[in-house]
Amino acid sequence: MVFASISPRLWGAPCWGNAVSEVSPQLRWGMLCGIAGTTALFVYASVTPGVLFAGAFEASGMSSETKNMASLSMDNSLVQTLHVGSYYVFAAMLVFSVMWPYIKLLMMVYIWAAPVERKTRGVALLFLDQVGKWSLMDNIILFLFIVFFWIAWQGEDVAGQGHAFFGLRCSPGIELNTFLAATILSLLLGHGMLWVHRQTGKLDEGAPLRSDSLRWLGLAHVGCILLTVLSWQVDIVDVSFSGLLGTFLKVTEQPTSKTYSILGILSCLGKQGSTYLQVSFAIFVLAIPVLQLLAMAFICLYQLQPKKLQLLLRLCYTLSAWAAYDVFFIAFLAAVLGGERYGIGQFIELVVYKQNLAPICDALRDGGVPCLHIQLSLLPGAALVFVAVAVSFLVSLLAARQTNLA
Repeated sequence: MVFASISPRLWGAPCWGNAVSEVSPQLRWGMLCGIAGTTALFVYASVTPGVLFAGAFEASGMSSETKNMASLSMDNSLVQTLHVGSYYVFAAMLVFSVMWPYIKLLMMVYIWAAPVERKTRGVALLFLDQVGKWSLMDNIILFLFIVFFWIAWQGEDVAGQGHAFFGLRCSPGIELNTFLAATILSLLLGHGMLWVHRQTGKLDEGAPLRSDSLRWLGLAHVGCILLTVLSWQVDIVDVSFSGLLGTFLKVTEQPTSKTYSILGILSCLGKQGSTYLQVSFAIFVLAIPVLQLLAMAFICLYQLQPKKLQLLLRLCYTLSAWAAYDVFFIAFLAAVLGGERYGIGQFIELVVYKQNLAPICDALRDGGVPCLHIQLSLLPGAALVFVAVAVSFLVSLLAARQTNLA
């Protein structure tokens, strides 16, 4: 949202003036159809499985997988998170995954179809384009769900050569893939509207930039890049298991607790067999935020011609609209804060005791043996992620205002 505070003069005047009639009918209706299709994708994603849980076994060159022991989707998990008291997860899902995607699309329809004053239109389009990435909140929470619930054992195959494997596999379902695709399409539609908005506006070349203060800001951006990369590598959360599952881990000589860094989360997504989710996480959470900081550092450290500067600022704006490191951090806090009572740990236990495993686990719990108890704890490394996110935002905001005032 750094660039939402920049004056619309950077992006040019609206191409349709005060009415949409100056836009070609094909483009006008094509954009509206795109918004309608994106809305349908969000609705479809809300009622289809998002994460599927199954047992997987491999040995002697053979593999098998149980039927789904549980499944999560928006329609069956939102009410349940509230019922069991996972208030942080409930609030994040309600605001960013249920309400915000549709509010944004409705606002886009209004901005596109209504006769809005040009300055207001420019500010609104910039705002909508910058905040569209927050629809990724639900996706990232489910990413964390998949990682935290990764339980597996691998050992020697006593019946043959090689290794034997047994584990609980959390696989992405239709919802997760569809919701991610809908969010990307929503971002592209926002870029398309902004592109149309800029087309007939003359690019304001502005004045040459003062290099002294910008040079310091450029060095600050380089420092932010180093800080961000460092924050990927520190452990940020500890996940502890007890109950029957904890006993299984002890019997198989595995630790009953695991610590994860951001790079560890990325690696775990790949181990779960979903390269698509792993690549999506790497692009949105890791690569694009660093590219945006690199582009801003280049602007600040090198004296560019005003016209080239404005074009590169537009590129930085686009990268900022896709950079989701801040979205990841808020989703992470929603999942972990509240400990075992209000965070995602309580919701994971709900999956065990309310869906297909309920008869077995309820019987065991009545006998004093819980199937699963999970506890998540923030580690000091999470503070480094917060610092990286906050400092990067502030430095980029200062640089954006400095270039705008030049």
